[in-house]
Amino acid sequence: MGTSDQTRNARFILSFDCEGKWGMADDPAMASNHPIGDDSLAKAYKRIFEILDKYEIPGTFALVGLFAGRYEDYVESRDQLLQSKPHKEWLQIPEQSFAAGVMDGWFYPELVDNIRSKGMHEIASHSYSHLPLHNSDVNKNSFLTELNFVKQWKEKNSVDLSTFIFPRNQIRYQEVLNDFDYLGYRQCDIQNAAYGSRLKTLQDECNIGRKSDKHSVSAKPVAIPPGTFLNWRHGPRRVIPKWVTLKRWSNVLDHAVASGGVAHLWLHPHNLITARGQVELFEDAILRVAKAQKSGLIESVTQAEYCEEIAQQA
Repeated sequence: MGTSDQTRNARFILSFDCEGKWGMADDPAMASNHPIGDDSLAKAYKRIFEILDKYEIPGTFALVGLFAGRYEDYVESRDQLLQSKPHKEWLQIPEQSFAAGVMDGWFYPELVDNIRSKGMHEIASHSYSHLPLHNSDVNKNSFLTELNFVKQWKEKNSVDLSTFIFPRNQIRYQEVLNDFDYLGYRQCDIQNAAYGSRLKTLQDECNIGRKSDKHSVSAKPVAIPPGTFLNWRHGPRRVIPKWVTLKRWSNVLDHAVASGGVAHLWLHPHNLITARGQVELFEDAILRVAKAQKSGLIESVTQAEYCEEIAQQA
């Protein structure tokens, strides 16, 4: 992972992959009625903000540009996107959805202001259309197209973007991030990779002895520790008891405190919509962080703050 023990103070990082339906734009179910919609997304984010306000925990919200915009923004970029073969294939289902007049769950233009209004969170990038970089025919030019559209989105919304989270944790061409002034990106371990073994993922979810990550070394861009995915209680994952997930997360926190490591928790906000008991699970995990922070055992930072800290130590 390119990490070391250079920093010995325990750190907590919380990151969100904010994508709405764009995260599953290749799933035909997204073109019809689906639990992920405008109202359910607004409620999920509202609950997240309430929990983070309650425990005074900052988060890094990595936004898909199209999700954090309006349909009109998609129309403006549509022709250029569709000139790219990988994008044309990726956008087939969104195109079907929009042609049928179904916009629900694809756009959340109020999200940027909602995050900014809290004053303590970071807005990061999760690409422009959520194009997975391991898809067929995707190359560096495809990624540059994404980054250039994100740059336009950033300027239009007067947002500073310092860190990046790759769609589906599929990391490629990360050196290009330097040309767009990103300080770092969230690294990935095989258990959290979209192309990883589902069996190994489930086995890792049950590993209550999971440890925290070591700190990153100074690099351009910084490979931010990959962290721990908060189990999404859906499908086969729902059989994993909450106590196992919380025991696993508590061990990560305890190990970070004891070793001076990094406890990085990440999830998709829409997971709070599609899994029973997910809101309570999230709050229980954050409560454990808040207690450790209140005791002075760990400090919560955003991804950008973490990268700046690593750079200063170098």
